[in-house]
Amino acid sequence: MKGQRMFLAAAMAFSLIVPGPMTTMVAQAEEKTDYKPGVTVEANQNPDWKAPYQATFVYDPDENGKTIESIELVGGFFWYKPEEVGNYQASGDNSNIPVYSAYEWEPGMFVANMVTNEADTPVYQMTDEDNDGDYEITIPLEGNLYFYDYKIQYEGEAEPVTVKDPANLPEATPGSGSDAGHSLVYVGDPTNTSDGQEYIYARNDQKGKVEWKPYTGADGKTQYLGVYTPYGYDSSKTYKTIYVSHGGGGNENEWMTIGAIPNIMDNLVADGLTEPAVVVTMNNTYYGWDKDSIQKNILECIIPFVEANYSVSKNANDRAFCGLSAGSQVTNDLAMTSANQFGYFGSFSGGSSNKSAKDYDVDQLNKDVLYITAGNLDMAYNNNIGNSVKDFTAFYDSIGVEYDFDLLKGAHDWFVWRESFTNFAKDYLWTNSEPDYEEEITNTPSNYKAGVTVEENTEDEYVADYQLSFVYEDKCETKQS
Repeated sequence: MKGQRMFLAAAMAFSLIVPGPMTTMVAQAEEKTDYKPGVTVEANQNPDWKAPYQATFVYDPDENGKTIESIELVGGFFWYKPEEVGNYQASGDNSNIPVYSAYEWEPGMFVANMVTNEADTPVYQMTDEDNDGDYEITIPLEGNLYFYDYKIQYEGEAEPVTVKDPANLPEATPGSGSDAGHSLVYVGDPTNTSDGQEYIYARNDQKGKVEWKPYTGADGKTQYLGVYTPYGYDSSKTYKTIYVSHGGGGNENEWMTIGAIPNIMDNLVADGLTEPAVVVTMNNTYYGWDKDSIQKNILECIIPFVEANYSVSKNANDRAFCGLSAGSQVTNDLAMTSANQFGYFGSFSGGSSNKSAKDYDVDQLNKDVLYITAGNLDMAYNNNIGNSVKDFTAFYDSIGVEYDFDLLKGAHDWFVWRESFTNFAKDYLWTNSEPDYEEEITNTPSNYKAGVTVEENTEDEYVADYQLSFVYEDKCETKQS
């Protein structure tokens, strides 16, 4: 299974809406249906559209005394043809790649949240045709999990305001208030959806549980984890763990909502495609992406907390870590510094700034399973963002690190990342033939108080008359209150 391989599978996108001269798309109305505010998904009713579904978005604006000039539906509603994007992997130039609107969708296209040619980029203009104050648009869609917002331009204001759908707000983490950052809508079902998204839909049975757990972080303050426990979780059994990081600007909520991890795990476990496991999400944005603080928090606070409060294995070979974008750099940094504390690493859409061979334990890394992905329109694949996947995999090749690589259809977006996690859990986790090796991460208090303690020498091997004991107080608390 190891060794580099290129594989085109299907995926989807995060939101980058770039202003500029654009082609405007307005919903085509036939028979008028009275839709309520929010989003309504139904079978496609327009014979001119080729997508299997249609979604009607209705926005009821706040009465704030401002005059609305326009409202647009924004989100990752951009489609591409695989045969038209090949040059991007080689050159990083996407300026001549055609982009298609939802109205132009046809089988074989893939969705990606990326603007390639501003002049041709679709704009989904909402209208108030009935003059009832509600703005509405209907667009055809293939099956997937989409995010969306409304972009409102008020008269006399220079910049538009982007808001979530007040009739369909995303689930927030109690305590922290974190959410997915966008409104979300599921379209389709497992039998009629985009390639790679078959496992993202909620089941009616055998469903696991998501909890939002407060814990004490490395700075001594309360933070929150998302913790998924599988269907039938039993404290008399021992489970493996998957630790998952979001990307830049993200939080502990995203992977559990827009990332669809609970649904993906429920479906894979029910179908016998992966083992039941505990999945833990975190908020690395809290630490300002300081590498040392993040690693300390993960290794000394999060993992000990989870292992103290859930029935999980303490074997390194039973721990996995994965992340997207900036979170993939966290993943790759952990693979560099702490390869002996995990058995599996999944790096989605990101590389690493450290390419010094002396800092990598290649023998230990090759005992682990490493899975790397990027989208075929991913700005992280080439040198367009941070540290490219292309350069990082070349570095791994140069020092002899073994890994698997998939180039998926999509951009730097959730369509790619959901498929990446699905592949990681389904095809890579818990496949390691290496024997279990225990690397227990402990957070044990010292008998000495924080600071320095001077006392007479009590150690036979010391010649000096005195000994000093230095204690740094770890602010993490492993037991939940």
